[in-house]
Amino acid sequence: MLNFTIIVIMDVVCFAARNTGTEKRTLKTILIICLVLVTAAFAAGQVYSRVVTDTVPPVITLDSDSITVSVEDGRDALLRGVTASDAKDGEIIVSGVSKLISNNTAKVSYMVFDKAGNMASATRYVVYSDYHRPRFMLITPLVYSLGETVSITGRLQAQDAVDGDITSSIRVLSSDIISSTEGVYNLTL
Repeated sequence: MLNFTIIVIMDVVCFAARNTGTEKRTLKTILIICLVLVTAAFAAGQVYSRVVTDTVPPVITLDSDSITVSVEDGRDALLRGVTASDAKDGEIIVSGVSKLISNNTAKVSYMVFDKAGNMASATRYVVYSDYHRPRFMLITPLVYSLGETVSITGRLQAQDAVDGDITSSIRVLSSDIISSTEGVYNLTL
């Protein structure tokens, strides 16, 4: 709109330069009116952008500080009692659930964004009613011949109540195994 207005004003000025007398005063008045309109349009645009821009974050509400669920429950169970709304966008969907296990308790963070990108977050604890520590299982016995290369992780599997198969996460933390000497050795996973 600003480009169009400037072109109109330039045309008026060029026309005024070719004319004299009453026409010049009329054109001068038109030029002043155009400048006032351009200024008013610019000011209205500034006010509109400040009024319309959403800077208020949404509100996320939890019905309690903790919740008890089964490890078999899905994501919906973690969202039980969580609501989010925004004054401008109305009710919005909660996303971004993360979990960190410590014994049978998880700290869950909820995040929600409105259409303008404003974010709100809330955190609560989730207690797993049937959680158990990871369980290790032997695939083959930990028996080796003298001099044989000892590979512990290839003979074990691990299952976690929440994450399922975590075999790829098994790490040998310490071992006193000497493959050239017969004996019973300690191993920490």
